[in-house]
Amino acid sequence: MAKPSEIILAIIYAIVVFSLGVQGLSIGKLVKRATRPASSSATDGR
Repeated sequence: MAKPSEIILAIIYAIVVFSLGVQGLSIGKLVKRATRPASSSATDGR
């Protein structure tokens, strides 16, 4: 049977891999949103 510390390490590893995966999949959308020209619905600073 696995030690509790090994189980915790595996859980933390899974969380980190999941987080990096989600960030990797969402960075493209963020770059597209940041680099496209401002739309007419954007606030004009008033």
